[in-house]
Amino acid sequence: MALPPEAYTALDWFDREQRSIFERTWQFAGFVEDLAEPGAFRAVPVGRLNIAVVRHGDGDLRAFHNVCRHRGAQLLRASGRGDAIVCPYHLWRYDLDGQLDHVPMQGEEFPNLDKKKFCLKRAGVGVWRGMVFVHPDPDAEPVETFFAPMDAHMGPYRPDELPELELARTSTVVRANWKVIVENWIDVYHLSQLHSDTLYIGDHANAEFAWHGPHWTFREPLTAEYADGIENRSPLPLLPGFDTSNPVVRAPMLYPNLGVFEGESSWSTFHVVPVSPTESRIETRTRIAPASIPARALQAAKSLWNAPRRPARKHVQQHPSDPIGSGNFIAEDNYVCEQQQRGFESPMFEQGPMARHAEGPVREFRKRIRARVADA
Repeated sequence: MALPPEAYTALDWFDREQRSIFERTWQFAGFVEDLAEPGAFRAVPVGRLNIAVVRHGDGDLRAFHNVCRHRGAQLLRASGRGDAIVCPYHLWRYDLDGQLDHVPMQGEEFPNLDKKKFCLKRAGVGVWRGMVFVHPDPDAEPVETFFAPMDAHMGPYRPDELPELELARTSTVVRANWKVIVENWIDVYHLSQLHSDTLYIGDHANAEFAWHGPHWTFREPLTAEYADGIENRSPLPLLPGFDTSNPVVRAPMLYPNLGVFEGESSWSTFHVVPVSPTESRIETRTRIAPASIPARALQAAKSLWNAPRRPARKHVQQHPSDPIGSGNFIAEDNYVCEQQQRGFESPMFEQGPMARHAEGPVREFRKRIRARVADA
């Protein structure tokens, strides 16, 4: 095992990861339409830091470290819109360029203050495939360069042209270290086991996966039974650009913590936000094909009528509330991640053998994490 159990439980490990990984990489901050109007802003946690990204009046995005230059209060929280950035504590005000432009009682209390010396500290911001990313370093390599190894391995979809399905937007706290959740995403071995009767439309035996730079790619064909007549089997209208002659789905993991699912009828982000050594928040957002509500309802009805036969269940529910066997693959994943976390915390834990091929991505991920943390 390339990582010791304390990598999943200890605050020291967690803090080193915050410094050496999250504060040195591009982090997901939302979509361009979240910041469409001048003055729109979002506050984004990045490791130990918080970064504010705003839409300037000139149409460009700006990013700043979300810390007042007076006494250090966090300036913005969550998201919203305004024509200036105002500290909630003493009302120091910054314009959307980060310039300090107003200090209450300046003449009396700060007669010699040079406001030009107390601008907000800049951070990096960029857009890739309709997604906004921020970086603590304003001089970091361009976001396009960071994700360049993935350009040839993503689907033909344009997320910014797909409407968001608001009902599918979720924020879930899972009692598991962030790496446990990422490892579950890249663990190919569990697909045919844990999800035997929930993700049965994927031909897992013929899945293709590999590392490209720091990122991981996954591509698998749909089963012949589901792909045959997929226009009537898909639960939602097919995405524009989905190739029915080569029906595959993709599920890359963008380093270090952003999963993307590119299915036949939906496109989703799966953002794993570390909260503590033993807790994470998973934020999901889903986009679908442009279609009217009646068209979606009709497609759902056709899908129910033409659904492929569900395979025999491998699991036996130990309790009626047990997520295993619930029919919800997300609930299954969250459950086993929490169970895995409990195992790491047990003094009896000892790593056993891992699958030679299908768990290879997990081994490689652990090696890469250890190398990064060693530099902290």
